[in-house]
Amino acid sequence: MLHISQRLHLLGKTFYFDRLGYLHALYHAGPEALHDNPYVPGLRALLGEQQADLFHTLETYLDVGGNGVSTAETLHIHRSTLNYRLQRIAEIANVDLSDPVTRLNLQVAIKLLHLFEEN
Repeated sequence: MLHISQRLHLLGKTFYFDRLGYLHALYHAGPEALHDNPYVPGLRALLGEQQADLFHTLETYLDVGGNGVSTAETLHIHRSTLNYRLQRIAEIANVDLSDPVTRLNLQVAIKLLHLFEEN
C-alpha cells in the first residue's frame, strides 16, 4: 500500500487498504497492463508536450470528475485557458473528452503510468 501511495504521489494522506479499490487491482495487473492499453500512446504524447503541462491538466481534470470550474481553480488558470488545453489534449491524444467511458479509461491509464513508469 505504501508503494502505491508513493507512486501516485499520495503521501501525506491517510489511505486504508479497503479504500484503494481499483488502484489495488491496477497494481496487481502489473506493468504488462500498459502494453495493451490503447490510451497509453496518447498519454505518452501528452507527456512529450511540455509547454502547457497538458498531462497534468488532463490528470487534474479527470481527478475532479471532469469539472471544468474545479479544474481551472485547482490549476490557477482561466477557464478559457483550460478549454484551450482540453482541446489540445483531445487533438494530441486523439480522444473524445465528452465521453465518460473515455474519461474513465484515460484515468485508469494515467494511474497505470504512475504505477509502472517514471514520469
